[in-house]
Amino acid sequence: SRTGISPLIALSGLHVSAIALMLEWLFKKMRMPRTVRYAVTVLLLALYAVMTGSGHGTLRAVIMYALLCITTLAGYPSDTLTRLSQAFLIQLAYNPLLISDNGFVLSYASVAAILSFGFGISKRRKGIGRLLSAAAESGKASFSVQILTYPLLMGMFGSVPLLSVPVNMLCV
Repeated sequence: SRTGISPLIALSGLHVSAIALMLEWLFKKMRMPRTVRYAVTVLLLALYAVMTGSGHGTLRAVIMYALLCITTLAGYPSDTLTRLSQAFLIQLAYNPLLISDNGFVLSYASVAAILSFGFGISKRRKGIGRLLSAAAESGKASFSVQILTYPLLMGMFGSVPLLSVPVNMLCV
């Protein structure tokens, strides 16, 4: 908590994404139809969210994944920033008081920072070049999150851990 890396180890969208990717891969190998695959994955992610206490980041990620499945099945294009906005509105419609919750605000601000800078690992590179590209993109994503959330942290808590930028970049 003092170094500012607690969001990295918290149950969040990162965990939901990893579970969703794993389930998608498994169900695809089992040759499940896409509709069934999406429905079962969303159901299991919802159960995971409930099991882990339904944190803001976890719920955000589950809602975003469910929206991705719905738009894909409907044949519409879907972008992550739109899904983030929709998840934000869905959670606020359910509980408008979340807008004053620090964790909720920081969760959405962090994802918005990453999406705003359009990070992505180059698939054209191979071997060590791809690894270095991934490290550089992770560092830039971490830095952008820090820059966007620092003013929020200052306003919420009156201070920010100075070591959080290098420590987060190293951890990511």
